[in-house]
Amino acid sequence: MKRIIYLFFLLPAFSFSQTKLTDADAPGVKYSCLPIRFSKKINAPDLKLPVTNLELIDARADTSKMGFFYSMSGLKMMKLCFTNGINNETGSFLNNYLQKNFTQSSQSLVLSIRKLWVGKYDTLIMDKRTATIQVAFCKVEFYLKESECYYPLYRFDSSIIFKTNLSEALFGTVEDLLMASLRRALIFDYSKIRPSSCISKNSIDSFNSYRQSFPVSNTVQPAKGVYLKFEQFKNNTPAFTDFELKLGAASDQIYVKGKNGNDSLITNAWGYCEGERSFCRIGYNYFPLFKCGKNFDLYGPKDFIVQNPFTAIYRPYLWYNANPATAGLVTLAAAELLSMIKTTSVKLKPLQLDMESGKLF
Repeated sequence: MKRIIYLFFLLPAFSFSQTKLTDADAPGVKYSCLPIRFSKKINAPDLKLPVTNLELIDARADTSKMGFFYSMSGLKMMKLCFTNGINNETGSFLNNYLQKNFTQSSQSLVLSIRKLWVGKYDTLIMDKRTATIQVAFCKVEFYLKESECYYPLYRFDSSIIFKTNLSEALFGTVEDLLMASLRRALIFDYSKIRPSSCISKNSIDSFNSYRQSFPVSNTVQPAKGVYLKFEQFKNNTPAFTDFELKLGAASDQIYVKGKNGNDSLITNAWGYCEGERSFCRIGYNYFPLFKCGKNFDLYGPKDFIVQNPFTAIYRPYLWYNANPATAGLVTLAAAELLSMIKTTSVKLKPLQLDMESGKLF
């Protein structure tokens, strides 16, 4: 059984063109790069760090991009890229920002960046107004490095919601998020670090690799079959291997073969693989996955109908937690946003499936 896949990103969903999708049509391949350009910002010198500089470890599952963004200057969808690599460009931005906070020492502040991503959600609110919501995600683990020892400090995991169609404002939002991640480092009590907490760089690399090492990510071709849960897809262990797919404009239906020969309709499958490509379910339809790094890209529903409107999305994009020591941000996290999805509408956009969490961004 082979499913014919069509390119329908810019068309109403289920109104197909005659262009068959191949790996060359994957979002990470199809779109050209919009270079990420950070400005030069310098923090106030009132707080001192016991380090000479800052170092980065790129521990992202997809190191090729930082998300997708519709460029108003080019009038087209583009992928956000670091022209000279995240270590060079983000590292230069952060080292420049902290230049007045550094002190001469044999130590360094090390940031292991596990996620830095910008997603876009065109959300229809219940009162029929439309708001373009974008979310910047950042997950970073901080270490103090001295010689060959890395001492774990803390983890920053937060996001910012914002509304803009300008790339400069987007870059500024990511800068704000990166700077927010440093707040705890500036007030951290480094005297309380215990020598016994020392770990090696190899241990950090092994841990990061382990969190991204899933059977389906390490295989050329996922196993053919129906996956009822994301964990089954991640482990490449389908629940059913004998099935039939019926495609429809309103919904796609999967029927599995029973022991007595009767077909059973599966309504809650996470996804399936038809032998050549894997698909995941969003709403009542299945969408093709394209492997990119350790994650998967896809074209998915663009418009969501949200059950509960949030007036905050019409306010300026940045809110900080009342407690600055937490370096947290009051945001609409991806899990909360996706949990509010009621039905899907008509257009598709590039998304990424995060293999560690199983969420779409």
